[in-house]
Amino acid sequence: GAEPDLAALGGLRQADIRAWLAHQATLGHGAATRARHLAAVRGFFRFLARHHGIDDTAVGLTAIPA
Repeated sequence: GAEPDLAALGGLRQADIRAWLAHQATLGHGAATRARHLAAVRGFFRFLARHHGIDDTAVGLTAIPA
């Protein structure tokens, strides 16, 4: 429930990202919308990797929704 910090973001696993995408699907978001959301999150994690040393592997390995 607290605001995420760098440690929390760095601790995200691929299962966490998949669960978030599944939740998006239950809200009625289509595959294209979920793919755009994932692309935005990937970009954010690339930024975190470059500037803060956060591991972005979990996000990078998550498949684009079909």
